[in-house]
Amino acid sequence: MKKGDGPRAGPPLFGVIGRKAGSAAGFEYSDALRGAGFAWDAGHLERWLANSNEFLPGSYMNYRQDDGSVRKSIVNFLEASATR
Repeated sequence: MKKGDGPRAGPPLFGVIGRKAGSAAGFEYSDALRGAGFAWDAGHLERWLANSNEFLPGSYMNYRQDDGSVRKSIVNFLEASATR
């Protein structure tokens, strides 16, 4: 993951912390994500990773990570990458 990476199966994750949900250029978001009304932070990411469908019903991207330590590692990685 580096600055300038374009969308792949999902939107670019570089700089996701602090970015308004559903707003990365070049990616087609569901109405649920475009209208979410929040910026990504550790808490929102944790809820998304735990069960994206429960957190934002109607989103196109379906993800569920039951292991809390894996979720924490992902969030920590994204937070650390946001400051590079």
